[in-house]
Amino acid sequence: MALSLAIGLLIDDAIVVRENIVRHLERGEDHFTAAREGTSEIGLAVLGHHHVGGRGVYSGGIHERNRGAVLLPVRITVAFAVLVSLFVSFTLDPMLSSRWVDPDIERRGSGTF
Repeated sequence: MALSLAIGLLIDDAIVVRENIVRHLERGEDHFTAAREGTSEIGLAVLGHHHVGGRGVYSGGIHERNRGAVLLPVRITVAFAVLVSLFVSFTLDPMLSSRWVDPDIERRGSGTF
């Protein structure tokens, strides 16, 4: 249940990082520089997105004593999924973007942004 609730939050990380890397590639930067700069620019925004979006999952209410036992597995699952998503977005996604060439971006050339 927790993963189905958080799937949009998890997929969004990689999409935002990848789109920013593609934006740098379209400006004409090489793949390594685009991956490094694109990830560093968007990192704080992605972390802030999880901080604001996760408040509902992690915050307690007036009935926390009654809900705590029911929502604890959901909270743990969402927290673990978010950590894995952040790891992938900040490490694997930029690394793959710096190594693999996107033929659509190469075909369009630089300076089209």
